Amino acid sequence: MEKTPNQKSNLSFDLVDEKSNKGYSAHLDFSRNLDITVKAKDEFPQKEYEGSFTLDELKKKSRFFKMFDSIADSFDDVKLFQEQKSFFVLYNDNSLTFRIKKQIGIQDDVIFPLVQKSSDIKEVVDELCKKNNELKKSE
Repeated sequence: MEKTPNQKSNLSFDLVDEKSNKGYSAHLDFSRNLDITVKAKDEFPQKEYEGSFTLDELKKKSRFFKMFDSIADSFDDVKLFQEQKSFFVLYNDNSLTFRIKKQIGIQDDVIFPLVQKSSDIKEVVDELCKKNNELKKSE
């Protein structure tokens, strides 16, 4: 069953790298593909990682996704994983993987390799100005 445009088809939440205890914010969008964006917190310049996965790619990654006819159909089940704190990230040598921990019915962890989005110098300058303004306000 395809979700109607009125239905929410994205998740945003915070999570922690289990090895480094570094904080990240994650956003999952189920509109057409599964689009994942993860941003490192308390980092300058802020690093952002992203990946986009089609339903066919997801079905190859895990038996779990074979149950669904569309990305949107998987939303409620994936939302349950998020509520159970089943997501985690692992940063290793300038790459980031976003994972769904092993669950009953899922053979292995589902691993999503994410690519670091290149930082535009203008974005870095904008971020620096924003941080500077925040510091001035707190004085």
